[in-house]
Amino acid sequence: GSVPGRGLRADSGTGTPNEGLIRAGFEPVGDFTWKRTSVSPSPLPAVLSSRELFPPEGGRDRGSLLFLDLETTGLSGGAGTVAFLCGLGYTMNDGFVFDQYFLADYPGEGEYLSLISDALREKSGAVVVTYNGRSFDVPLLRTRFLMNGTRLPDFPQADLLFPSRRLFSRALGGARLSDVGEALLGVGREGDVPGSEVPDRYFDFLRSGDPGPLLDVFSHNELDVVGLARLCGLIDRILASPLEPGSWPEATAFVDRAALGRLLLRSGRPEAERVLEAAFASGDGRAGEVLGFHYKASGRYEEAAAVWRTLAEGNLHACVELAKLHEHRLRDPEGALAWTHRARGLATDEAARLALDHRLERLERKSRP
Repeated sequence: GSVPGRGLRADSGTGTPNEGLIRAGFEPVGDFTWKRTSVSPSPLPAVLSSRELFPPEGGRDRGSLLFLDLETTGLSGGAGTVAFLCGLGYTMNDGFVFDQYFLADYPGEGEYLSLISDALREKSGAVVVTYNGRSFDVPLLRTRFLMNGTRLPDFPQADLLFPSRRLFSRALGGARLSDVGEALLGVGREGDVPGSEVPDRYFDFLRSGDPGPLLDVFSHNELDVVGLARLCGLIDRILASPLEPGSWPEATAFVDRAALGRLLLRSGRPEAERVLEAAFASGDGRAGEVLGFHYKASGRYEEAAAVWRTLAEGNLHACVELAKLHEHRLRDPEGALAWTHRARGLATDEAARLALDHRLERLERKSRP
């Protein structure tokens, strides 16, 4: 637990401020809450163009976005987990303002949350942009507010984990913010503190009052917030100009074009087909599968069949789709039978083999004179 009176308060009781936090750029804004602010050039364009990233009620000018990231005493998000550090980033004029709120001991949590609430209310109507915040940061904050007898202000949200996972995880093998930032934005994290170490560093601070072990945590939090803003700008460029990879050169090697096309299809974007067709033509079989299903859903059965035939070699799903198309849309039971036989030869799963056997029996009955 914490040990009050060991340099943890803004005034420790002896009249001596916590010099370590002051040297780190913080100033006291309450009995147990410290704040520091830095300003850098905004990484965002004046207006963000894509409509896929933000909720309908949120504006798309950069001044209407508030980037949020928490550091916590645990990674599970349970009722005992406290958010001891809150980083907030936003554009003001041409500068990116980063405000960091630090809870120096548990008795000050109500005061600390009140200051965060004030900051959120000052940006009322802004879209709060997070990375996995919909599942972790925001529910955790909401719980802490309730446990302190108040409510987290309402705000529209945009969680960049989901578009990042769709667009980049195929190339990166995952979508951690640090990995995405390092690969796509060139954000070096050498010497960065692993997230698993963050709680212990805070507990060490509570015992000793020495903020030294937390300096890397403060830096980690700032890197995440600034990186989140840069990532937001990058994803916006990708979605705004999906057919112009020259406008997002740092990401061309990492974007999953099949996922990009699928995302554009869901929002009814006319560029979706061309993205998928270009990816398929370059050898991306997954893009071909998305394209085949899209043609089929659009009633363009001959085009769908052409895609599936290209994919058919050794591809169970392509053979099954061709069997379905030939039977139900092209009215060609003999062709359906041939493709079903090919699919049966590729099936390894017992349930798939049984389903194909039933299809074969039905098609054979249809083919009899």
